[in-house]
Amino acid sequence: MIAQICRDLYQQRHTSKIQNLLKERNLLAEHIGKILKHRLNDLSEPDLTIIFSDYMCTYGMLPWHTRFTEFYQLEIGSRIDTQTFARILCKYSRCEQRWGK
Repeated sequence: MIAQICRDLYQQRHTSKIQNLLKERNLLAEHIGKILKHRLNDLSEPDLTIIFSDYMCTYGMLPWHTRFTEFYQLEIGSRIDTQTFARILCKYSRCEQRWGK
């Protein structure tokens, strides 16, 4: 989802709206956050969630939307690189999903 948002922003990079967002990193991050929030309303039961905060929160998703979700929490302000992402996916692939009792 983030990759698609970045592709969309790249395609619109010459518009004045995107140029203004590129001038200040916080504005761009807020804009991406708003788009994600809007698109997450259509998402139900994600398999994996990576949280970049010290505060564990489901960001408006209800408990029954995250009942099978595996959560990974990274330190606030940390950046994720391909190795970290691959490590998280490797851990996720070894998780045993418990269905029922």
